[in-house]
Amino acid sequence: MAQGTVTSFDQWMVDLGEALMDHETGVFYIALVNSTSPPVVGTAIPHWNGTGTTNLQANEVSPTTGSYTANGHLLVNPTCTLVGGNAEIDFDDPSVYTQNAASPTNAFYAVIYNNAATKHCVAFIELGGTFDMTTGDLTITFGAPFMYLDNT
Repeated sequence: MAQGTVTSFDQWMVDLGEALMDHETGVFYIALVNSTSPPVVGTAIPHWNGTGTTNLQANEVSPTTGSYTANGHLLVNPTCTLVGGNAEIDFDDPSVYTQNAASPTNAFYAVIYNNAATKHCVAFIELGGTFDMTTGDLTITFGAPFMYLDNT
């Protein structure tokens, strides 16, 4: 997997089929985790301290007095549109995690999750190695669209 690639969890497709999340009215967050237990496409029912098999919050970077807060940043302006037979899902780019001497030093992945009761995870992004936010800003920029469902 290449650095910066948005990779959806297999379970996300099951969650869509079971109508467990609405991408336009749901509340989604992006949070940072370390490399202790890397997320993979087939992670068993990934969740963020909700209900499921694999709790990815267990590997969250330590929240600090720096630019990262516990449970990540809210993703705003969710949209889901039909374009050429594909469902395109997008959000505004998340906030920049600014360099701060009190910020985490071990971010490795960003995890996107739905903040509904189950808190199931949608996707993850590899940051390209361990990222130390005490030495520089961490900026995550989504492509347009953020992700899509291909109808082929």
